[in-house]
Amino acid sequence: MFSTLLAASLLALPAAGQAAAAETAPFTDVAAGYWGADAIRWAAAQHIVDGYGDGTFKPDQPVGQKEFIAMLIRAYNPVDFALNDDSADWAQPYMDYAYRLNWGASIVTRPSTPEPGSIFNVPYTRMYVARLITNASGRNYNGEGSIRYLLDSGLSNGKTANTAEGYGGSDTLTRAEAVTFIRTLKQKLDVLYEAPQQTEPYKPETVRLAPAQNWKLAVRPKSDNSLLSYSVIRLDQPSQGYVTTSQTAYAVSGAAESAFGSGLAIRIDKKVAGYGFTKISTVDAPFKDGKFNATLPLSSGSGLYRISIDSPAVFHHSANTIRVAMFYVNVIQ
Repeated sequence: MFSTLLAASLLALPAAGQAAAAETAPFTDVAAGYWGADAIRWAAAQHIVDGYGDGTFKPDQPVGQKEFIAMLIRAYNPVDFALNDDSADWAQPYMDYAYRLNWGASIVTRPSTPEPGSIFNVPYTRMYVARLITNASGRNYNGEGSIRYLLDSGLSNGKTANTAEGYGGSDTLTRAEAVTFIRTLKQKLDVLYEAPQQTEPYKPETVRLAPAQNWKLAVRPKSDNSLLSYSVIRLDQPSQGYVTTSQTAYAVSGAAESAFGSGLAIRIDKKVAGYGFTKISTVDAPFKDGKFNATLPLSSGSGLYRISIDSPAVFHHSANTIRVAMFYVNVIQ
């Protein structure tokens, strides 16, 4: 019941004319001086969250994990996200997108589920909110590190104090807090980022770095799963996760320590402010004598490019592809 009512109130699109009303008329239970009033009105006007049919917002009502992740993605409406009307669970496309961006560290799952889709149907605590926002900012810290990152970067002022203890990590997220977190993030982060696969220690000196500048180059190691096969590579260039250039092309090179298939596919995406990363092209990098190299065209002008290196893969006899490395190239002309 909690999931059905909350999902309907959060995600149902308003009827014609309601968006304008949301900007001018307060909800009956949200006074003009209420601490979260501005964020609530903003979220309603952006169609991120709605009130209830009786004219209330219920700002102190708990928010479930699926609802908050859906709200975050709807706030950004990334160009590479699409709803699937055929899904049995309304939230599945949002959860799939979160996993695709490696936000799994911020997602809580139940070991068993009494109904379809309810594996993700859990109340969300503020600690996991901190991890999700940190993931969406292109970082991956543990719970304590994520809370410190939010406080140090101004993404949160805490609940009772601007300290890790005052943040209230074990408290359940409320509707008013949810839209406040998202509004603050939107003011500081223009697109959603992929998170590193590995958890990193939090370092306060990195707070001022942009997500791409803080990216650590990581190459997928050999899997311990005997049913999973893919190419294990070594990168010679680049040697770090963020590089800058004034050229309209960038050379990638390396070697296959264990080759699977005839080569690699290198995808080039460019950041478009307000929309996310959009695909520019794909370049093949065939193996030759155990090595590979490719020249990547970055001819769409200055800006940030995300480079993903994918290998053919087989898991349980099913053919697929798997990401084996990712880095950013910032073209400054």
